[in-house]
Amino acid sequence: SFIDMLSELDEPPRKVAVISPDDLFPSSVAEGAEAYAKEKGFEVVYTEIYPKGARDLSSPVLRIKNNDAEVLMGSGYLEEAILTMRLLGEQNVNLKAIGFTTGPELEDFRASLGEDAENVCGVSWWMPQMKYSDDVFGSAGDYAEKFAAKYPDTEIAYQAAAASQGGLLLQKAIETAGTLETDAVREALRNFTGTTFWGRTEYDETGQNIAGGSVTFQIQDGEIETVYPAEAATAEPRYPY
Repeated sequence: SFIDMLSELDEPPRKVAVISPDDLFPSSVAEGAEAYAKEKGFEVVYTEIYPKGARDLSSPVLRIKNNDAEVLMGSGYLEEAILTMRLLGEQNVNLKAIGFTTGPELEDFRASLGEDAENVCGVSWWMPQMKYSDDVFGSAGDYAEKFAAKYPDTEIAYQAAAASQGGLLLQKAIETAGTLETDAVREALRNFTGTTFWGRTEYDETGQNIAGGSVTFQIQDGEIETVYPAEAATAEPRYPY
């Protein structure tokens, strides 16, 4: 969704850099991001898969600068995101947009970087700030409040919301089918089309949710705001960075 958001800006950037540690999940995400960016018409000017656990990313950051990248897409983990942000500042790298797969959604990212975390973007399958709702859990924010009341010592994550979404859809399918018979429930689930606190849901013939997708959020004035897509947004994206 980060790439989609950038492509729909009035004056979208063109030059993108992609970096990732050499680890299965983040490198796969980086590969997909690079391919999708090219598909959307962006020029990928620099790609780097650096060693997992690297403590010095000054070389990749310098190459981002030397290749005149306008956008950085960083795949990886919290530590790499914080380190990258610090080096971007130290090397005076001027970017129009920055997005990480992991980091900006975590309090440690904002606490470690302070004002330097401002306007950095992240992506998630679900956020409490989203404006989706349903007749069982209420809004995404309502769900987050219910979760916090039941599990006060656990920080909410999209995985918990995804599990609740699965239970909610099963409940609705059983209600629609009017029976617990497996085939009838499966058919009702397959034909479900609607919106829940998780977002939009509609399944294709393979069982994939073709209506759902990730959301892009941005740190604005120290708070997380969803900025894309429009129907889930709580604020306009701040661009350029």
